[in-house]
Amino acid sequence: MSIKFVNSVSRDVDPLVNWVRLQRVLDNRKAKLCKEQAMAYARALVAGFYPESVDDLICFADAFGASRLREECINFL
Repeated sequence: MSIKFVNSVSRDVDPLVNWVRLQRVLDNRKAKLCKEQAMAYARALVAGFYPESVDDLICFADAFGASRLREECINFL
């Protein structure tokens, strides 16, 4: 008895169809990432990470050795 695995992508499908499917997947992923980025930015603003105050937060992080805070402030900019 042999087990046959079925590949989800047929080799007989036109390459253009595969490209269109790939583009659709990539577009969906990009939209999801943009939405996640917007939510992260909104959470940062609520937490007090305003672009005007980030320099002060970096100075605070340097003074007290808060390396994770400093790193996140730099990533926020």
